[in-house]
Amino acid sequence: MSRPTTEVDRFFSKVMEEDRGFETPCMIWTGYIDDWGYGVFHTQRPNQKHVKAHRYSYALTHGPEFLHSVVAGRTSELDHLCLQADCVRVSHLELVTPKVNSQRMHDVHRTDTCKPGNHLRAEFERIDSLGRPFCIGCAREADARRRARKKEV
Repeated sequence: MSRPTTEVDRFFSKVMEEDRGFETPCMIWTGYIDDWGYGVFHTQRPNQKHVKAHRYSYALTHGPEFLHSVVAGRTSELDHLCLQADCVRVSHLELVTPKVNSQRMHDVHRTDTCKPGNHLRAEFERIDSLGRPFCIGCAREADARRRARKKEV
């Protein structure tokens, strides 16, 4: 097997097609994966050494200007329609606002309890500015901890 000669060849040498239950098979990034589950591609460009693999893939198809575009007055993000953070298939990616991306993740990962285990009820649940739900009880506890730390200083 010969070494990839171009940056694009090197990129696709780290991609493997795998069926993960979406309409079409995902193209899974087999290179470095960050703590959030996203692939990271190390480019040969001096001004941009590391780039998310799915953003690089999208830029190959749509051009780099799309990654820096503004959707509905806000900076754009790429939403993984297949819900696989390591997927780089362009047809599984959609350019959306951060609020839409966050709301979609909220809808997918909806639970009846918050992280500490408090039961979320409509009257105690609020939505933050990014569209994420939070528990009023947990927010009050966090505020109390912050106030206590301030008093110690």
